[in-house]
Amino acid sequence: MNVGIVNELLSDEKASGLILLFATNEEEQVDEIDKEKSNDNTLYVTVPKKAVINLDYVVKINIITKFKNETVNKSF
Repeated sequence: MNVGIVNELLSDEKASGLILLFATNEEEQVDEIDKEKSNDNTLYVTVPKKAVINLDYVVKINIITKFKNETVNKSF
């Protein structure tokens, strides 16, 4: 996994964050990263909590999608 992929997914206007799933079946939420410290396979997460993630162990990425309240109100 490359930090460029994570950065590209986070920059999408429809994404409010990501859920990274590891080979150990653990998950980590990523809303913002430190782009200066992050490099090829190391991700420095700043929000929702500070963490350093080795992207070699990430097996899946789920995108947390933004949505408008009007859409939810019309749906229910």
